[in-house]
Amino acid sequence: MISLSDIKIIEDTRQKQGKHENVARFLADKKIAVARRKLDVGDYMIEGNGSIAIDTKTGLSELCMDFGSESGRFRREMERAAEIGLKLVFLIEEAGYTKIADVEHWKNPNHAGKTLFMSGKELAKRMWRAKVSYGVDFAFCDKKNVGEALIAILTQKSEEEDL
Repeated sequence: MISLSDIKIIEDTRQKQGKHENVARFLADKKIAVARRKLDVGDYMIEGNGSIAIDTKTGLSELCMDFGSESGRFRREMERAAEIGLKLVFLIEEAGYTKIADVEHWKNPNHAGKTLFMSGKELAKRMWRAKVSYGVDFAFCDKKNVGEALIAILTQKSEEEDL
């Protein structure tokens, strides 16, 4: 079992400071050390464990943008993770979702009847394709629980490797 006080979180320097104050507060409350460094993939990793990274998304709207207008950059990040054997998990701050299939019923708030915006069904399809093509995972949590979810995912994967 990994002790929280024994881990050090690496936060990507490209992650906007203040974007995840809830994560910073959680880590500080748990006395988990944080260092900011450039990461090749994702927003957060555990120092000394280069096998998993988490890329946080503030919601399904941000993920839509990544699969849409930012698709080239987004695809390159997933390809880079796969090439170096890194498990990339997208942690999406969206309450009420637990799996990709739930996303099919998501109503894009930007849609408003316009055909140019991605539907929940299309987003779920692209998520499945990314999972199969690049081996990425998608996890969901409530905005107030991002820090807890981040640590749970990172430490679970670390403990699995120790077995």
